[in-house]
Amino acid sequence: MNKASVAESIISSGYGNCAQAILGVYAEELGLKYDVAMGLAQGLGAGMGRTGGICGAVSAATLVIGLKVPGPADPRARRERVYALVQNFIWEFTARHASTNCTDLLGFNLGAPAGQDEARRRDSCNRICPGLVSSAVTMLDQLLKETV
Repeated sequence: MNKASVAESIISSGYGNCAQAILGVYAEELGLKYDVAMGLAQGLGAGMGRTGGICGAVSAATLVIGLKVPGPADPRARRERVYALVQNFIWEFTARHASTNCTDLLGFNLGAPAGQDEARRRDSCNRICPGLVSSAVTMLDQLLKETV
Protein backbone atom coordinates (compact mmCIF):
# COMPACT_ATOMS: atom_id res chain seq x y z
CA MET A 1 0.00 0.00 0.00
CA ASN A 2 1.40 3.43 -0.90
CA LYS A 3 1.57 6.37 1.52
CA ALA A 4 -1.45 8.12 0.04
CA SER A 5 -3.59 5.01 0.56
CA VAL A 6 -2.30 4.50 4.10
CA ALA A 7 -2.99 8.14 4.95
CA GLU A 8 -6.47 7.85 3.49
CA SER A 9 -7.12 4.73 5.58
CA ILE A 10 -5.94 6.48 8.78
CA ILE A 11 -8.46 9.26 8.36
CA SER A 12 -11.22 7.00 7.02
CA SER A 13 -10.86 4.65 9.99
CA GLY A 14 -11.53 7.51 12.40
CA TYR A 15 -8.26 6.82 14.21
CA GLY A 16 -6.65 10.07 13.13
CA ASN A 17 -7.51 13.45 11.72
CA CYS A 18 -6.19 14.92 8.47
CA ALA A 19 -2.95 16.17 10.01
CA GLN A 20 -2.31 12.91 11.83
CA ALA A 21 -2.83 10.98 8.62
CA ILE A 22 -0.08 13.00 6.93
CA LEU A 23 2.46 13.07 9.74
CA GLY A 24 1.69 9.46 10.62
CA VAL A 25 2.69 8.10 7.22
CA TYR A 26 5.98 10.02 7.28
CA ALA A 27 6.81 9.33 10.94
CA GLU A 28 9.26 6.49 10.43
CA GLU A 29 11.30 8.19 7.71
CA LEU A 30 11.38 11.38 9.80
CA GLY A 31 12.78 9.45 12.76
CA LEU A 32 9.62 9.94 14.82
CA LYS A 33 7.79 7.30 16.76
CA TYR A 34 4.32 6.87 15.29
CA ASP A 35 2.58 7.77 18.56
CA VAL A 36 4.72 10.90 18.90
CA ALA A 37 3.84 11.97 15.33
CA MET A 38 0.16 11.36 16.01
CA GLY A 39 0.36 13.43 19.19
CA LEU A 40 2.20 16.28 17.49
CA ALA A 41 -0.43 16.49 14.76
CA GLN A 42 -3.51 16.07 16.96
CA GLY A 43 -4.25 19.77 17.43
CA LEU A 44 -3.81 20.63 13.75
CA GLY A 45 -6.94 18.80 12.59
CA ALA A 46 -10.13 20.43 11.37
CA GLY A 47 -8.37 23.65 10.55
CA MET A 48 -6.30 23.94 13.76
CA GLY A 49 -8.29 22.59 16.66
CA ARG A 50 -11.59 22.58 14.80
CA THR A 51 -11.50 26.30 14.09
CA GLY A 52 -11.94 25.85 10.35
CA GLY A 53 -8.61 27.54 9.53
CA ILE A 54 -5.77 26.04 7.51
CA CYS A 55 -6.47 22.41 6.57
CA GLY A 56 -4.63 20.01 8.86
CA ALA A 57 -3.28 18.11 5.87
CA VAL A 58 -1.59 21.32 4.69
CA SER A 59 -0.29 22.14 8.18
CA ALA A 60 1.17 18.66 8.61
CA ALA A 61 2.71 18.77 5.14
CA THR A 62 4.59 21.92 6.16
CA LEU A 63 5.95 20.05 9.18
CA VAL A 64 7.11 17.20 6.96
CA ILE A 65 8.84 19.62 4.61
CA GLY A 66 10.61 21.32 7.49
CA LEU A 67 11.82 18.01 8.91
CA LYS A 68 12.58 16.17 5.69
CA VAL A 69 14.21 18.71 3.41
CA PRO A 70 17.95 19.06 3.85
CA GLY A 71 19.33 22.48 3.50
CA PRO A 72 22.43 24.56 3.72
CA ALA A 73 24.26 24.67 7.04
CA ASP A 74 23.35 28.34 7.38
CA PRO A 75 20.00 28.41 9.24
CA ARG A 76 18.79 31.50 7.37
CA ALA A 77 19.45 29.92 3.98
CA ARG A 78 17.80 26.66 5.08
CA ARG A 79 14.75 28.56 6.32
CA GLU A 80 14.45 30.34 2.97
CA ARG A 81 14.63 27.00 1.15
CA VAL A 82 11.94 25.50 3.38
CA TYR A 83 9.73 28.58 2.96
CA ALA A 84 10.02 28.34 -0.82
CA LEU A 85 9.07 24.65 -0.77
CA VAL A 86 6.14 25.28 1.56
CA GLN A 87 4.94 28.05 -0.75
CA ASN A 88 5.18 25.68 -3.72
CA PHE A 89 3.19 23.04 -1.86
CA ILE A 90 0.51 25.54 -0.86
CA TRP A 91 0.23 26.95 -4.39
CA GLU A 92 -0.15 23.44 -5.80
CA PHE A 93 -2.71 22.45 -3.16
CA THR A 94 -4.67 25.64 -3.84
CA ALA A 95 -4.53 25.08 -7.59
CA ARG A 96 -6.00 21.60 -7.13
CA HIS A 97 -8.53 22.35 -4.41
CA ALA A 98 -9.21 26.12 -4.69
CA SER A 99 -8.26 26.79 -1.06
CA THR A 100 -6.16 25.67 1.90
CA ASN A 101 -8.86 26.74 4.35
CA CYS A 102 -10.82 23.93 6.01
CA THR A 103 -14.07 25.91 6.00
CA ASP A 104 -13.78 26.52 2.26
CA LEU A 105 -12.77 22.92 1.50
CA LEU A 106 -15.64 21.39 3.48
CA GLY A 107 -18.20 24.09 2.87
CA PHE A 108 -18.94 24.40 6.60
CA ASN A 109 -17.39 26.49 9.36
CA LEU A 110 -16.11 23.91 11.83
CA GLY A 111 -15.33 26.78 14.19
CA ALA A 112 -19.05 27.23 14.84
CA PRO A 113 -21.30 24.62 16.49
CA ALA A 114 -23.93 24.94 13.74
CA GLY A 115 -21.26 24.33 11.08
CA GLN A 116 -19.95 21.30 12.97
CA ASP A 117 -23.44 19.87 13.27
CA GLU A 118 -24.20 20.37 9.58
CA ALA A 119 -20.84 18.91 8.51
CA ARG A 120 -21.55 15.84 10.68
CA ARG A 121 -25.09 15.53 9.36
CA ARG A 122 -23.82 15.57 5.77
CA ASP A 123 -20.82 13.36 6.64
CA SER A 124 -18.62 15.99 4.98
CA CYS A 125 -15.37 15.07 6.72
CA ASN A 126 -15.69 11.39 5.77
CA ARG A 127 -16.64 12.25 2.20
CA ILE A 128 -14.10 15.01 1.50
CA CYS A 129 -11.09 14.74 3.82
CA PRO A 130 -9.75 11.33 2.70
CA GLY A 131 -9.36 12.67 -0.84
CA LEU A 132 -7.66 15.83 0.38
CA VAL A 133 -5.25 13.77 2.50
CA SER A 134 -4.46 11.45 -0.40
CA SER A 135 -3.89 14.44 -2.69
CA ALA A 136 -1.64 16.15 -0.13
CA VAL A 137 0.53 13.04 0.29
CA THR A 138 0.81 12.60 -3.47
CA MET A 139 1.89 16.23 -3.90
CA LEU A 140 4.25 16.02 -0.94
CA ASP A 141 5.88 12.84 -2.25
CA GLN A 142 6.45 14.51 -5.62
CA LEU A 143 7.87 17.66 -4.03
CA LEU A 144 10.22 15.65 -1.83
CA LYS A 145 11.28 13.44 -4.74
CA GLU A 146 12.29 16.56 -6.67
CA THR A 147 14.14 18.23 -3.79
CA VAL A 148 15.60 15.60 -1.47
